[in-house]
Amino acid sequence: MNFGYDNNWWAGVIGQQSFINDYGRYNGPDQDRSLPSTWLSAASGTPIAGWIIGCLLAGYLTSTFGRKMTIIIICVVALIGMVIQAAVLNYWVLMVGRLINAFSMGIEANCVPMFMAELAPASIRGGLVNFYQSWLYIGAALAAITVYASSITLTGIWSYRTDRSPMAAIWFIPESPRWLLGKGRKEEAMKALSYMRAGGSTEEEVATELNLIDLAMQEERENNLATSYADCFKGTNLRRTIIAIGVQILQQAQGNSFTTTYLVIFLKQVGVKEPLLINVAKMCCNFGATLLTFFLTDMLGRRPMLMGGSFFMAGLMWTGAFAAACWGSVMWTVTTEVATTQLRERTISIATMLGFVTSLLITYINPFVQNEPGYLGAKVETSGRSLEELDELFRAKVPAWKSKDYLCTGIGTQITHIQNIEGKRVSIDRARSISGEPQEDNVKK
Repeated sequence: MNFGYDNNWWAGVIGQQSFINDYGRYNGPDQDRSLPSTWLSAASGTPIAGWIIGCLLAGYLTSTFGRKMTIIIICVVALIGMVIQAAVLNYWVLMVGRLINAFSMGIEANCVPMFMAELAPASIRGGLVNFYQSWLYIGAALAAITVYASSITLTGIWSYRTDRSPMAAIWFIPESPRWLLGKGRKEEAMKALSYMRAGGSTEEEVATELNLIDLAMQEERENNLATSYADCFKGTNLRRTIIAIGVQILQQAQGNSFTTTYLVIFLKQVGVKEPLLINVAKMCCNFGATLLTFFLTDMLGRRPMLMGGSFFMAGLMWTGAFAAACWGSVMWTVTTEVATTQLRERTISIATMLGFVTSLLITYINPFVQNEPGYLGAKVETSGRSLEELDELFRAKVPAWKSKDYLCTGIGTQITHIQNIEGKRVSIDRARSISGEPQEDNVKK
């Protein structure tokens, strides 16, 4: 939520005269202060450089300290940045605070979607990873609403200064079982997976799933030992890396960086009334679109969502909602799925870094980029398969257009089968609870 809040808070306040009067350039007596284009470019683009640095740090942090501890680091860094922004009434000090907070956002963009993908069963992984994008838009909508409401009810510094405290619930979530297995901590991995599958799986099913994941990881290490960033561009890993980079870069190239950062200023310059209110409507619309993704990503698959979204955006120029639902959400699912277990941290780091480099160029140089997504011929269908089964799919070098119907036969297929049983049982229990029927007893024996 911090990611969405920070970006859209900034997009709103730079269009407010009260903010400009406090932070803008002094133009002489009896003259309104202003924010020169050079100031706007520096303060809007430099935090994106912080995202890139965060991406570079993320691979080391997530592989060394684990997903949970990395998220704690994210919260601490974000708090430091927020305190600096609030402490001093100076434009460049504010930019330093935003830059520090941006470090946390770059790490977050790598760690959180990956963490969600590793915890989720194959049958509902698309929906669960979508929580990242949906909460991003919740943060964006809250920022837009808060800035708008403050601008019409408050004056002075309080018309744009708002609260942005990070959540503290991270202490209550488990570590990634796959990361724990990679560190040889199988007993802790069993506890973490049992916690995540509680109420949906028996103790025997959880133990079987964990053993199969462990076997798949051992098999992967024996057949294809890969540990460096260079390995991301070798063999079948090259194809995976290209897919991850492709969805990240093309999502950023659709012009989202411009609308996120400069929408309020642009609308104000062309004479549109109530630009802050329009920004509120846009963010709420984007959030509403992500709600559909909870169902459609796993129901339709990743390829149809991306290709359908591309048609509506490029063919009909309907960008906002389709960009949010089809590309903004599915992009994170695809990026976290296509990477092999051994290189997941590094592949995601490379992909998100290059995506943010694209965003940096748009924000600094060309805020009027047209939206023309057209990539997808190489995108493998990844829905409905465990992460380990996807390893087998890529090793087999299956063409993208045949990936949906390809039958795998390895350990990953068994993991998918177990996870699908768990997913169906949870769905049946939910349906029974809605209809008032008694639920199946899944209490561990």
